[in-house]
Amino acid sequence: MNKESEFGTVSTGKKANLILLNANPVEATENVTKIEYVINQGILFKPETLVFVLPDNLVQLQLNAYNTKDIDAFLKPYHDEVEVFEFPDKLLYKGKQTMGLQYADMFTNVTNLHCELLGRVQQ
Repeated sequence: MNKESEFGTVSTGKKANLILLNANPVEATENVTKIEYVINQGILFKPETLVFVLPDNLVQLQLNAYNTKDIDAFLKPYHDEVEVFEFPDKLLYKGKQTMGLQYADMFTNVTNLHCELLGRVQQ
């Protein structure tokens, strides 16, 4: 991925996304649930302070943000390096910042913007 200078090892200046455990998962697989800390983008969290968003809730939160034209809430679940394609394989643009500009323009210029979720498919 050509990101060796940014990811891949734990060292000063790199982005850290880690889960620190209280027990060795090699010794017992159930030890993967013994989470002491979560480090996301270099920020340390205790697991009990995190609110887990289930897929159904995430879809609804994003739909609400779209309908209220809240660009920050709408973009929140996307990765900074998101890629948007036209089906099946035409790349339209890359990056959360570019995506934000695209949607902010639409949120500003489309007056009757509204979306409804008609159904869900779960696996």
